[in-house]
Amino acid sequence: YVRVRVGKIAGTDKTLGGMGMGSTDHSIIDHCSISWSQDEAFSSRQAKNITLQRTLISEALHVAEHKNYPSGTSHGFAASIGGDIASFHHNLLAHCEGRNWSLAGGVDPSGIHTGSLDIRNNVVYNWDGRTTDGGAQYVNFVRNYYKPGPATINGPFTELNPQFENPSFGPQQYYVEGNVMENHHGAEGPLPPFEGVKPQGTQSWPVTVELPFFENFVKTQTAHEAYESVLANVGCNKPTLDEHDLRILRETSEGTFTFRGSVTNRKGLIDNQEDVGGWEIYPEEHRSADYDSDLDGMPNTWEIENGLNPNDPEDRNNISINGYTNLENYLNYTAGEITSVSDFSKSSINKFKLYQNYPNPFNPTTEIRFNVPYRTNVQIVIYDILGRKILELLNEEKSAGVHSVNFNGMNLSSGVYFYQINILDQSTIKKMIMIK
Repeated sequence: YVRVRVGKIAGTDKTLGGMGMGSTDHSIIDHCSISWSQDEAFSSRQAKNITLQRTLISEALHVAEHKNYPSGTSHGFAASIGGDIASFHHNLLAHCEGRNWSLAGGVDPSGIHTGSLDIRNNVVYNWDGRTTDGGAQYVNFVRNYYKPGPATINGPFTELNPQFENPSFGPQQYYVEGNVMENHHGAEGPLPPFEGVKPQGTQSWPVTVELPFFENFVKTQTAHEAYESVLANVGCNKPTLDEHDLRILRETSEGTFTFRGSVTNRKGLIDNQEDVGGWEIYPEEHRSADYDSDLDGMPNTWEIENGLNPNDPEDRNNISINGYTNLENYLNYTAGEITSVSDFSKSSINKFKLYQNYPNPFNPTTEIRFNVPYRTNVQIVIYDILGRKILELLNEEKSAGVHSVNFNGMNLSSGVYFYQINILDQSTIKKMIMIK
């Protein structure tokens, strides 16, 4: 949960990127927000065993005087990605002119292509020059969702554009399945032909293959399900999404833009952070002294609910029966759980279950569904991001089966909320996002 807003800083020769994992090994970046980079927002060349997940990359500065290029050169690039093996899933790339993604597999000392990339369940919105191009040796390219925006007048309307630069580099090959270009084509593959794949150049080897190159460990959704899932849970949303990220999510959902570049006048593709008002001023928040009496990182209320001593700071390191420390369990609890609406099926009809609200994000109403296996009293409570109770949405007896209740947040502000269901001694909580 890290937020990075780089920006063009006057009077310096700095040309800064956002975040990266270049040359790293066994590393993960999760739930971060990266914006306003002059160089590309993210890079991971020559990395090994890495994952980038649930990260929001937005508004890479388009024409911002990159020090390595002539004045006026476009360089609003999202990401150049490499790695062996590298996983990129459930990320949102929005309002970036190009490199959405650029495959930077590179070559080994013998001059042969490298890179084993798994790119799945990502969302890309509002580009101009480039979608996904470049090259790597082996790429799983699975169920990504591409949504043209106001700047995407001339395309490209193909999501994957492999570039074969030199036959001596050896093969680049792609397993392609289930990707969507909104309003242009639905899910394709794994067998050709592909509307969404347009190679540049030629090679002697087949461009696409019928089976994945290596196993992935992501709960893979359809491209449409991933679109909903990403908008519901991406970026630095702890303790809360800031106004910038809420705007990006709203614009992606609605297919709109708010700001233009001051140099290029491109819709949504800004050239300077001041085009959108500059850096946000974050308010201070002071909690009461009894919020966490022993300062062990776990609030008193959570410790009491879980049988811990709110006056014993050492219990944070005690190992619980699931193998995690108490502090780790609390942190996992705060991260919440995301479940696709596709998980609703007849096979789960006889189980107690709380489903992800739909739509999500929402404005101002959303539906919450749940299943109970027998007649019982059901309570549903809404909380804000600080754990404060907003309202009791439901408290009544329900018969066995699937039920739903509508939540109206008309009088609430945009942000992250939680809804908790309580049935006898069972309790489940999920996260939802309201964007006005």
